Amino acid sequence: MDANGSEGRKIADGWAPQWSPNGEQIAYQNEIGLSIHDVATGQNREVVRASDLGYQYFWWNSCWSPDSQRMVLLGVTVGRSEAVIVNLNQQPPQVRMRLSETVEMGNELVWSPDAQRIIFPMRSTQEKRTRLFQMDPDGDEPPTPVVELDHDFDPKTGCFTPDGQWYISILGP
Repeated sequence: MDANGSEGRKIADGWAPQWSPNGEQIAYQNEIGLSIHDVATGQNREVVRASDLGYQYFWWNSCWSPDSQRMVLLGVTVGRSEAVIVNLNQQPPQVRMRLSETVEMGNELVWSPDAQRIIFPMRSTQEKRTRLFQMDPDGDEPPTPVVELDHDFDPKTGCFTPDGQWYISILGP
């Protein structure tokens, strides 16, 4: 719809729509998995089914890479959460499992503006609390904690400033 609320139209059944950074596509979740709507053509395409990757579902908040070429998703199955990178430039899209954890991961994955990091909340087994972690989307190294102030609240959702110099997070009990 237009920003003033007029000219609204339905594009698909689903939830958690996310505009691509280049404004050409809208990713959304549905009962099957991840789909994308092409704004110019009005066409929808299924990108990846959660069940094809062994997941029960994808968490609602996927995140585009800054160049609109990839997405990071959080796949969930019994006792395990996995962050997967989906390369949308290839047909069929290439899916790479980047991180697999049995500890609780937050469902908010945030790609940095320079595409060098993905930040997300995850339960720290050493500290017995949730902290922000970061990982290189192209690397294989385990995630590392983000330096933060010492606090008793768990990080929830967050975002980067456009220049990537700052990250803001909501802290909750």
